[in-house]
Amino acid sequence: MLGSVIFQSDSAPERAAMEMLHLVPKEVGFDEAQLIVENLVALRADVVQRLLEACRSVKVKRLFLYMGRDWDTAGSLSLTYRTSISGKESG
Repeated sequence: MLGSVIFQSDSAPERAAMEMLHLVPKEVGFDEAQLIVENLVALRADVVQRLLEACRSVKVKRLFLYMGRDWDTAGSLSLTYRTSISGKESG
């Protein structure tokens, strides 16, 4: 799911959240996942950026960015969306 390159130092809440989103909707409900992601308050934008770029699941990327939109008050993930879904800058 997160590709062959996994950053060992990134074994933290950011990665755990993305791994949980991979289980939506078969093993984890959408509402439960959204509640968990919305309550993550100490996510590091640089770690999220690397994980989103390494992640091969479009579902996980979109769910993470959708559910994390409320805590992204500084706009730190707004540029991630353009590059993380396709891997290319979309202007």
